[in-house]
Amino acid sequence: MTPAEWQKVKDLYEEAVARPRAEQTAFAEQACDGEVRRELLRLLEFSSEDEARIDLPAAGGQFMQFLSADLFAALDPGQTLLGRFRILRLAGRGGMGEVYEAEDLQLRERVAIKTIRAQAGTDDRMLERFRREIALSRQVTHPNVCRMFEMHETTVAGRPLVFLTMEFLEGETL
Repeated sequence: MTPAEWQKVKDLYEEAVARPRAEQTAFAEQACDGEVRRELLRLLEFSSEDEARIDLPAAGGQFMQFLSADLFAALDPGQTLLGRFRILRLAGRGGMGEVYEAEDLQLRERVAIKTIRAQAGTDDRMLERFRREIALSRQVTHPNVCRMFEMHETTVAGRPLVFLTMEFLEGETL
């Protein structure tokens, strides 16, 4: 895509997120086509209701890398990480990455695996945020706070993967 097309994606994204969530996809379908539509829909899917919007820099540079990079880890059911965590299913997707239901083969328990976007896994600030999330969550014991266990780093399909293991809770995706 050209820088002008990336700028169009950014501009349309800003317009879309100003609309009610239920209208965003229809807006994208009508406002553009081709590669611009595909990237706009991808960004709208990437953002969640809780995160009203993703702050996007100007077209070019990091914005182009962000959109063209593989945003998610894309782990497959049955895949095993570190010889220990067998992926059962994708449980949810959010601004930072994905959450999978998995089985801890050593402890024979279900856990949640929270991944961060592939690009973010090489960003020292994002890794520090992940570490801080674990440290802070360990200081709180409350029924409304999910227990976090450990941070792991590995390689999947030749790419770095950073993930948290945490308590798996049944219920509605937040």
